[in-house]
Amino acid sequence: MNPASITVLPSETPFKELFAYEEGDGDIFAGRDRDIRLSVSRIISTRTCVIYGRSGLGKTSLLRAGILAHLRRLGFESIYIRTLKSLFGDLADAIQAKYALPNGNVPDEMTKPAPNG
Repeated sequence: MNPASITVLPSETPFKELFAYEEGDGDIFAGRDRDIRLSVSRIISTRTCVIYGRSGLGKTSLLRAGILAHLRRLGFESIYIRTLKSLFGDLADAIQAKYALPNGNVPDEMTKPAPNG
């Protein structure tokens, strides 16, 4: 490959390529305004919103840079939880991390794995 043919993007580019946008990227996250408005409206009115789809569609970016950032501007508090092992264990870990709680301050029943079936 000829080094002269390589294009280097400026460091200010809003594109994060394969990396998800974070909550602090709300200013550069664009193009999903309708999805953000609909999701926030649903969360406020029903407290529930399911986001699903194939890998790589931007679900995490929509949630973190769009929905959570918008909810924070409206005065809501949020905790981002990615469930990888145990729903309640991962929830307890996220709460501990968010509020800098010492280990052990979350009830034991929140750290037990969910029953199978």
